[in-house]
Amino acid sequence: MRIKKTVFRLLTAVRGMSRSVRRRVRRIWGKVEWPVIGSAIVLALVLGLIGFSRFFTALGESRSAWDVFYLTLQLFVLESGSVSGPVTWELQVARFLAPTVAAYTAVAALLSGPCRHMRPGPQRIAAGQVAADAW
Repeated sequence: MRIKKTVFRLLTAVRGMSRSVRRRVRRIWGKVEWPVIGSAIVLALVLGLIGFSRFFTALGESRSAWDVFYLTLQLFVLESGSVSGPVTWELQVARFLAPTVAAYTAVAALLSGPCRHMRPGPQRIAAGQVAADAW
């Protein structure tokens, strides 16, 4: 939630943006944020698979599909993007997209706070019950 606020504070820095436009952008981004992230993950995986396959084909090396898949998964944690030789555009895009998506989701998770659903709020307690609050 806080990352959304930060993004929209940056958007408000743009002069001439009205409050209604900011609300509309915030509402739209709230609805499409995770589908966009999911699509970016799938795109990075597909481009990584294609890119590594073409890369090893160009080098004349044969790698199994599992090796290519494993190298593609490592792109998300900055482990396997360093290759020598000509790099295809698919692999180049995947090498930047995968860690960017991973960083965005990590920052979003950190800024969303610990267990948003467990935040204290008004509670109704029936007679004879005890409420235990971890906060």
